[in-house]
Amino acid sequence: MIFVSVGTTYALLDPGEKLANWYDRQFKEKVESLSASSTNGLLRSLENFKKELKDVTKNITEQLEEYKGTKTKETTNSIKQHQDLQLHQLHTVTEEINIQSKEQMKTYIEQKVQDETKQITKNIEDILANLTKEE
Repeated sequence: MIFVSVGTTYALLDPGEKLANWYDRQFKEKVESLSASSTNGLLRSLENFKKELKDVTKNITEQLEEYKGTKTKETTNSIKQHQDLQLHQLHTVTEEINIQSKEQMKTYIEQKVQDETKQITKNIEDILANLTKEE
């Protein structure tokens, strides 16, 4: 009987099965370890990505605000320069028109005075002619 119980004990302690169980345990532990490590690595990578994305977004927003401010100033200055040029041209044209109007008015008045003088002279001559005929 000793042999039977030794054989039974020996059968329960089969080295191939023990080795297979040990490999299974090691494989499962490694898979779990790698899974946890990969998951933790992915989570860290995602957190780093979120932080970098936030930093890039902030940087882009600041650059856009700076660009917007610069373009607004440039546009405002351009409009102001155009407005100043238009006002200058308007004043120049207005002055020229005033000068022309004054010259035209002077010419008109001189012409009217000459016409009226001619008419008065003619009227006086007609009156004198009528007076001399009656006498």
